[in-house]
Amino acid sequence: QHAGEADTLLSASLPPEMNVLRRVASLPLVNSACDLAATAYASTKESHPYVRSICDMAEKGVTSITSAAVSSAQPVVTKLEPEGE
Repeated sequence: QHAGEADTLLSASLPPEMNVLRRVASLPLVNSACDLAATAYASTKESHPYVRSICDMAEKGVTSITSAAVSSAQPVVTKLEPEGE
């Protein structure tokens, strides 16, 4: 399969809200703005140790929350998956 075909298959299996987010994120202006924000974030973390420690703590918190949410949702996702896959 080509990358475009795989992307189309992936998009077809996502809920409509995720497809919208994916399409918006792929817009050149939005993509550039996200890249710029990520670069500024990384640069700020490198330049300011105090800010880095705060950002690191926030990132760990988000990672923990995300992990807990995924663990909580897993039984529901498993139940909703079609049989035979």
